[in-house]
Amino acid sequence: MKKSVVIGLVFAALLLTGCLGRNVSSFSEACFVPVDYSPDFAELEWASEILDVYAGLYFSEYTITVDFDDPTVCVRVPIKDKASAVSENFWQSMAVPAQVTFKDADGNILLSGSHVKRAKAVGYTTQGTEAYQAENGRVYMVQFMLDEEGEKLFSDATKELAFSEIGIYLDDTLVSFLLAFDGSPAGDVFLSKPLAREDAEKIACRVNLGLLPFQMVLSATVNAISPPA
Repeated sequence: MKKSVVIGLVFAALLLTGCLGRNVSSFSEACFVPVDYSPDFAELEWASEILDVYAGLYFSEYTITVDFDDPTVCVRVPIKDKASAVSENFWQSMAVPAQVTFKDADGNILLSGSHVKRAKAVGYTTQGTEAYQAENGRVYMVQFMLDEEGEKLFSDATKELAFSEIGIYLDDTLVSFLLAFDGSPAGDVFLSKPLAREDAEKIACRVNLGLLPFQMVLSATVNAISPPA
């Protein structure tokens, strides 16, 4: 079973002209596959949604095709010429996962990514920030949705570390701090640092890729350049 999702004003990859049937479209395409894992429908659907969000940050026109029988997610971008072809390095960057952890000031892990159900970039309106004020005054944070055990662990940690800082790490890189309040109510956790939309979405995408029960890797790329008409 295949599913094609067309985003924006995407032109069909094959345009036929005259009676020659010559392909006059040019495109870059990359296909991603799971490593040593057979995802079910929902899992591969989620993987395609993550790659969809990432692609939408950089391309106004693109197509995502999902093959559920031979688990593959392909992203195709129309291009003008060889100079505008998408590089393999960029395609590889789309599938880089990250593990999120929450640590105290001594580096002890308070909460691991296994208790995060999903990450999401959330926009809000502010009047006070300047450096990150983009898109009509909206800035973004990253929301981490926790499972039931994670909510309890986070609430317990804030009781022990009241008014101390909790560090949020992606792999081994500190990306933000949270100020722990005594007995913070259970619920979602927000990365408190205000971000531009692109940065927030990229963090959420990397975290969500790390939450998948499998890793997506780049399996093939194609740059198809049509000759001038």
